[in-house]
Amino acid sequence: MNRGAPNFRALFPVVLAAVALPLAATLFWDAGESARLRAGGDLARLEAGLRALAESPTLTPDDRAGLERGIQELASQFPGIAIHFDRTPQAAGQQNGPARLVVWAPAVAGAFTAELPQDRPSAAGAFGRLGLTVALLLGLGLGLAAWLGWWADRLCRAHATVEAERDQALTRLDETERRRQALSQAGSLMLWRGDAEGRVLEAEGWATLTGQAEAALRGDGWLDMLHPADQARTTHAWAGARRSGEPIDIEFRLRTAAGAWHWVRCRAVRAGSEWVGLVEDVHERRQALTELAERQEKLRLAVAAARLTSWEYDPVADRGTRISRTDEAVDAPTAPSFTLTDWVDAVHPEDRMQVLARLQEVIAGEAGDFAAEFRVRRRLPAEGWSWVASQGAVTQRDPVSGRVVRLSGISRDVSERREAEQRRILLAREVDHRAKNVLAVVQSVLRLTRRDQPESYMAAVEARVAALARAHTLLAEEGWVGADFGMLAERELALCPPGSTRLEGPPLAIAAGAVQPLAMVLHELATNAARHGAASVPEGRISLTWRLEGPAGPEQQLRLDWIERGGPRVKEPGGRRGFGTRMLEAVLRGQLGGALALHWPPEGLECRISLPATRVVSTENLGPLRRAARAQAGPASP
Repeated sequence: MNRGAPNFRALFPVVLAAVALPLAATLFWDAGESARLRAGGDLARLEAGLRALAESPTLTPDDRAGLERGIQELASQFPGIAIHFDRTPQAAGQQNGPARLVVWAPAVAGAFTAELPQDRPSAAGAFGRLGLTVALLLGLGLGLAAWLGWWADRLCRAHATVEAERDQALTRLDETERRRQALSQAGSLMLWRGDAEGRVLEAEGWATLTGQAEAALRGDGWLDMLHPADQARTTHAWAGARRSGEPIDIEFRLRTAAGAWHWVRCRAVRAGSEWVGLVEDVHERRQALTELAERQEKLRLAVAAARLTSWEYDPVADRGTRISRTDEAVDAPTAPSFTLTDWVDAVHPEDRMQVLARLQEVIAGEAGDFAAEFRVRRRLPAEGWSWVASQGAVTQRDPVSGRVVRLSGISRDVSERREAEQRRILLAREVDHRAKNVLAVVQSVLRLTRRDQPESYMAAVEARVAALARAHTLLAEEGWVGADFGMLAERELALCPPGSTRLEGPPLAIAAGAVQPLAMVLHELATNAARHGAASVPEGRISLTWRLEGPAGPEQQLRLDWIERGGPRVKEPGGRRGFGTRMLEAVLRGQLGGALALHWPPEGLECRISLPATRVVSTENLGPLRRAARAQAGPASP
């Protein structure tokens, strides 16, 4: 009996006294005397009373067996009493009073038969004993009836709760099964089962998807339907799971019945003595991922081609993210994730305040978009600064406060554009400056050239102005930032006979301000050689060499050596200096701050020039293609 239930051995004497006192003369403890009880009128009265007691609770047909066992068990405990009364079930219905919940509805009774066949005898017996006990006590009017009714009420309420939960679980199970069947029929979900060794025994829907017969799929035959590129990987993973017993979750491609390749996801676990698994259709997801990856790659290539860098910044968390960094040479900053401090530190000190103020205006809502051009630290090919144009906009705000929580934008390297703009500015200034210089030089040429012979005067003026024009053209070709000395020398020595000159020296960029003066110097030397020196005879030769002497700095010198050989014998001029000498001294010393040394050995003129490198040598990267072509062709040979 349950804890708190009445003890029949303690209660039965009370029941017996209440029922049998009026019948004491005919009631016997011996079971064999039951026949005499039935024969007398007292027995009839007893049976009528017991029948009334039995009819007080309503019983269903399914309760008969349990109630019968309860009565038999009660009789076996008290063999001296024979209990006989009509147990015909009454109409199903709920009784009022404390014992109302001992009445079983048909659904409750059916649950014992349909769902709990193995527990029906014990459950029905327990309820039968309870029903008999409550009925007897109600009929006798004992004070314990209310307590027994309360106890029965609790018991039956618990049963009703369990029954409701069971019904809900069965409903959910039915819905899940219907969904599974629908997915299986659609080919998007397949269940399979394997033995303890992992050999596949059956797979629902496999033949529909792949066209592989059920007999061919068993064991490891299903692996034959995998894409060749996925077979080794899948076989290795499946073998490892079978050895370890650990679950497996892997994706691979299957050949469908139509001959196409289809992505699926296979998950399996070991359940006792077998493997159970699920094959799920993930083809659309994999296709979407592939298409997304292709679009991202196209975007990356487009961003790289445009030399763009995309970025995002969260001012609340103070965290920026570089979505794609296309220029590894720009340090702005280099890490994919950065703080505002990291970013500002990479900006040129002269630009930081302006850029930071602009950004703060956007975050505070005082400006719509962020747009700024500034310099950032450059690491390659050499340390320096690169110009960057950055544009951004607010792409997310807090829905409650309206606070900016995300800025998104792009940055691009605009160093070439900024340099081109700077060159255009310098060009305009240089053209203005050079034009004035040319006019000044022309005036000097006109003043210094002898006027006693008009024809020679005109020829000399035209030749010198032509030299200035050639230098002007060379400057224009290089963007007015300088000129290559080798190219300058070749053009000025072109009036000498072919093969009579030899030029030798390293690639050397001449500053823009020194190009025209050096052109005048080379023109005077070449003109003098063509008239009086080595270039005036076929066997004459001219050698021009140049080099930088000394370490880079204010003391470094550019050395030029002009040597003539094979021409007419020369002698040192007298005390009067000619126009050419005065021209050389005026240009080299007056304009370039250099030194000139002239020697006249009999075999030919020797002119040695020394110029400060800081005044005549340019640091610009000039004409790399022309210098490379000249280096490949080699120096001119005599």
